[in-house]
Amino acid sequence: MIAFLAILTACSPEDGKDGIDGINGEQGIQGEPGQDGNANVVSRTFRFSQITWTRTTLFGTNYAVANLDIPEITRDIIDNGVVMVYGGFFWGQPWSALPISYNETGKTVNFSYGIATGGVTLRMHYADNDSPTFPGIPFRVVVIEGNAATDGDENRISNNNGGDAKESVYRELEQAGVDINNYNAIAKYYNLQD
Repeated sequence: MIAFLAILTACSPEDGKDGIDGINGEQGIQGEPGQDGNANVVSRTFRFSQITWTRTTLFGTNYAVANLDIPEITRDIIDNGVVMVYGGFFWGQPWSALPISYNETGKTVNFSYGIATGGVTLRMHYADNDSPTFPGIPFRVVVIEGNAATDGDENRISNNNGGDAKESVYRELEQAGVDINNYNAIAKYYNLQD
């Protein structure tokens, strides 16, 4: 036992020469392509408790308005991308795309939205112009980066106002049979995990 311990401790890595490296093995076969990602698409859900509504009057119409902070909405998104907004208006039903109008206890309710760098403004008003109540519903916002159209040689084709890039997003969705008014179809197509 003592002899064995002496042998183990008597040698150190610095005492001997390193052996020669062996030959590298053959390159393995290429794996199958992975599923396309969705780095160019962002989905945000805002619970009603996260939304602060205020009342305002614009051009004689009484509105309830709320601003949603979404830093992913950049000038490039506004010019070249697509922003879609969906509301959870009818419990247990799919998300409904804005703009939307529906009847609620005898009143026609109208929801719309506007976009600006850094966010979305939600707007709600009654058709009879009564002072609006604040809605207690969640909203989802989908931000899609524009897909620039190319001429086949990867040279971007543009009309300098983003129209081609925006339209390419809508064209792609239409050609894939995706209903843009159906959030679940958008989520499935872009593999969104909310």
